[in-house]
Amino acid sequence: MMSELQSVTRWIYIRHTNPRGEVSITSHIVWDAEIFFDALTAQTERTNEEARKAGQPAGYRFAVITREAYLEHLSRKRTS
Repeated sequence: MMSELQSVTRWIYIRHTNPRGEVSITSHIVWDAEIFFDALTAQTERTNEEARKAGQPAGYRFAVITREAYLEHLSRKRTS
């Protein structure tokens, strides 16, 4: 049985894409996936709005990917 001080975490893998199509992939340990996605969505919307105001392309986006896709990305990165 888990005590009240313990929390359940999970890994989440994110593919970030900028307006030029450049990709970066990150991993995160989160306690509450909903809060994490809400914050990431708000951050992406702010970044796109700031880009629009500056007359720049506003195509920043993110997508959740699988652990397998994350590990594949790491292996390609190490061999390049």
